[in-house]
Amino acid sequence: MVELQHGNTEPHVLTEFKQQHPGLQVIDFKENQQFQAIKYEIRSALNLLQQGRCVYCEAWLSDEEGHIEHIVPKGGPNAQPTLCFEYTNFAHSCSTYNTCGHSKQAKVLPIPPGQGCNDHWTLSTEDGSIQPLTGLNRAQRHKVTQTRDMLGLNRHAELVRDRKKWIEQFEVVAKAHPEAIDQFIGSAPYRYLLATLLR
Repeated sequence: MVELQHGNTEPHVLTEFKQQHPGLQVIDFKENQQFQAIKYEIRSALNLLQQGRCVYCEAWLSDEEGHIEHIVPKGGPNAQPTLCFEYTNFAHSCSTYNTCGHSKQAKVLPIPPGQGCNDHWTLSTEDGSIQPLTGLNRAQRHKVTQTRDMLGLNRHAELVRDRKKWIEQFEVVAKAHPEAIDQFIGSAPYRYLLATLLR
């Protein structure tokens, strides 16, 4: 996952919209026409913040693709409607069927995208799957597997195969040009996942 940190980066169009529309409701996220008009700018800001990667799977994602994801859901049994228009609750997710935001739906992730979110899992160099680190206690392992499975990160065969290809490139660079491995990781999809291989 992208180790998402919003900082003080809320787009001015969102700040202005909230000032002009006090008392916003969850339904306004889809129904308010003025909000629809600024969604692209918000998505573009998130895309830049995430360096062109899906917040969950880290595959390349353009600002023309995907959707604005609510990290804490705006609907369902775990809803936090007061966070519906909070930029710090927004992320840019791909819209791949059965993975990422579409897989998560209205669930609450045990491990949300943020600093340290990749600390307890790594990539399998054998097949490209995401696996818990060895040595975790039962509670830690449960959180890792539940987060991974909620997002369907091992469910999409094409995604797993693509990660495997990038792992193979990582291994080539690490062997032939170890001094260039940080640059390679920084310019690759799955940046944070690939970095777990350096442990």
